[in-house]
Amino acid sequence: MTVIESGHSRGGRAVRVYIHGDKPVEMVDVEETVFVSTLVPDGATVWAEDAEAPLDAAATVAEVTNSGRAAVHVGRGQVTVSVAYNGATKSAAFGPGVRIQKVLDWATGPDGFAVNPVDAASLVLRLSGSAADLDSDEHVGSLAADGVLALDLVAGVRFAG
Repeated sequence: MTVIESGHSRGGRAVRVYIHGDKPVEMVDVEETVFVSTLVPDGATVWAEDAEAPLDAAATVAEVTNSGRAAVHVGRGQVTVSVAYNGATKSAAFGPGVRIQKVLDWATGPDGFAVNPVDAASLVLRLSGSAADLDSDEHVGSLAADGVLALDLVAGVRFAG
């Protein structure tokens, strides 16, 4: 792995890469020309953030960079996400690097529960049975157990002020 010290680079622009998976998020600074596959264990499947398919083994950090940073997820395969809302449940498969915000957009959109935009603006996702709102940048693969994730779509807490 070509790790950059103090943001200096010999072969390309330095990029901060956040590596999500089963363990706490790891952060490394590397050159944009580095192959993503060199940042993870041999044979691991790597997914770009919000991607529905895994990255090719020859993908470089530059290919997954957004605004000087990159986020990837080391995962085994797609996650089946079930969302419960108003007594109904809908399911869809997502790449493990898909953020909760993308799942929320799906759940409130035409392929999910088709919630009108005014009402959708006040809805949040929570782990099934939990009272805590999920962080919109959390990856579904970090929350799933054995490739399955159950969520509730509920009204978020509003603070009067």
